[in-house]
Amino acid sequence: MTVNLVQEFEYTSKFISCVSVNNSFVFSTDNGLLIVDIQSDLFRPSMDYKVFRTSIPFSKEKPFEDKNFNEIRFQTPVVCQEHNLTVYPNSRNWHVIYMGNNSNIVFLEKNNNKWIEKLSDIPQKWFLIVSKKPCFVIDKKNLNIFKTENRILYYCREKENSLQIKNFVFTHTLKHENETEVYGTICCHSNNMLTFWSTSSEKSFFLKEFEFHTVSIKHIKWFQISSELFWLVVSLTNGQVYVHEILNYPNVHCTFILWPDEDFACVKNIRVESISNDKCLIFFTKMSFVLVMLYSLSEKQILSTKKEMIPKTAIIPGFTIVLEKNLLILVTDVGKFICMYFSAIKSEVTFTLKIVNNNFSEQVQNYTCTSVVFSKNECICVLTFQCNIAKYSKNDGHVKNKLLFCTIPENLVELEKKILSINDCDYDNVIDCIETLRINRMDDTLDKVCQLDRKSLDKLSIQHLKFTYWNIAFKIKKNEHDENVLQELQMLLHTRHMISYFSNKKKKFKKEDQYYCRTMLSYYMNKLSVEYVQVKVDAAKLIGSFTGAKHTYFCNTCKRILLSFTDFRMFVCEQEHKELRCPVTLGPLGMPSLVCSMCFTMANVNAENQSCVWCFGKYVPNKLLF
Repeated sequence: MTVNLVQEFEYTSKFISCVSVNNSFVFSTDNGLLIVDIQSDLFRPSMDYKVFRTSIPFSKEKPFEDKNFNEIRFQTPVVCQEHNLTVYPNSRNWHVIYMGNNSNIVFLEKNNNKWIEKLSDIPQKWFLIVSKKPCFVIDKKNLNIFKTENRILYYCREKENSLQIKNFVFTHTLKHENETEVYGTICCHSNNMLTFWSTSSEKSFFLKEFEFHTVSIKHIKWFQISSELFWLVVSLTNGQVYVHEILNYPNVHCTFILWPDEDFACVKNIRVESISNDKCLIFFTKMSFVLVMLYSLSEKQILSTKKEMIPKTAIIPGFTIVLEKNLLILVTDVGKFICMYFSAIKSEVTFTLKIVNNNFSEQVQNYTCTSVVFSKNECICVLTFQCNIAKYSKNDGHVKNKLLFCTIPENLVELEKKILSINDCDYDNVIDCIETLRINRMDDTLDKVCQLDRKSLDKLSIQHLKFTYWNIAFKIKKNEHDENVLQELQMLLHTRHMISYFSNKKKKFKKEDQYYCRTMLSYYMNKLSVEYVQVKVDAAKLIGSFTGAKHTYFCNTCKRILLSFTDFRMFVCEQEHKELRCPVTLGPLGMPSLVCSMCFTMANVNAENQSCVWCFGKYVPNKLLF
């Protein structure tokens, strides 16, 4: 069981933080944002990912006028710090949000493949007003203390700095207004005050303040425990962890301490997962320690706490949880992967550790893993490595940092289950799974003979047939038996597609389309094995319903009549003139045409928004022909 390195990129930039959104990874660097899009391409001959890298510099925010003191104030450069990079949760829109050191929250929205930058109105409208309140600035008794306007200006700036935002977090979707998702935004200020906002796109409205006077806050996290209960987890610089329970946003119902020890080990990663209506598991890491807590929601107390130290590790930069497997996948600072299998029985938590090998230890001998991000379905991960060789002069600047793209072993993730759970239009949700499947099969050196269980295939869904088909098609070295199996699966897939497509009573088909379907199905009926009983029965019913459809197709080259059709790919006349056919409608392809976004199979424009006959892609306009 090995974590395999797929691709490696080198950068001079220093990686600070990273997040995963849809089929992309977003990294904050000291120069700006690096966005890596993964796009599936099933016919790609190599085992690497097809990625598109986009670099976006940090916002060059314009200066603003401070009308209170009649001067122009220039804002400082934007620095994206750790835990200050996020995305809208559960949003269909592309929104990447980061925060600058001047408390501006910046929204990046993807529109027509271009990034539009929008600044939030959260900070300036609030903390500039609060810092200049009479009770904050001066009163009449202390008026003599401030002899000049400059002293008042300096005092206001100091108050303003104490109110700046240093962390923020977005909640779940609160409601929808005019087809726009409305979120809650919780900001943590330098004076440890929490402010609650309602955010729609880049527009925000202030709701409430919450004073949390304790040791300095490191970062905050938001978790949805149930449909009504939410946790705001607050990690402090002294190592303590608090939880604010919220039942009705933005009101804090109660506060309790999750980790009371002042060990001055800051929490690096934290996750809360509900395992039942009454219990939840809490995972977090401190330096080289992993802590697992079992919390009872009804009893309002921690039932069990377990901790484990990972040897030869200074810090754990990231982890992910695969609930289907009761598995926690940890990544150490040297790039080592460790599996923690956990179970919660009654009021006790138990776990076992297992080290997973990797094939990239030589590439990172002089590097330290600083952050880890996993794809949506936990089957792909990206590790950021920073060179740990000391630099003694400017000439040492040639040493670069690294991004490593890796695949997680199939037995650790529900790869097949997640691919088969998609419907016709949601293939975007499993591109990382399909890419992992493609790479694993291309790297498969075992020469296994594929035995078809035709009685089982006869009852499988179209999606399952596609999965079976591409499992074999991805192999680089295919023998003659594999080619025969693929040809049989291709006929079976096309037969099932036609039965599904032409049995739709809501659609009206032309006589020539019915004729094409009848002749094509008749050809497949003679080719398919007798063991496909149900498929043949369904095909015979459809053929019987189209017996009245008559059509003769004329070759476009010699104008001869085509009386038979034996290939779904093309029409071939007696003079062997060929013309492309659409695999969906079975009619002439024509120009312009559509193309599958994954396997590049061409289709008629009438098949727009249809799922591909052969794979998990959908037909989109062919950019070369439009």
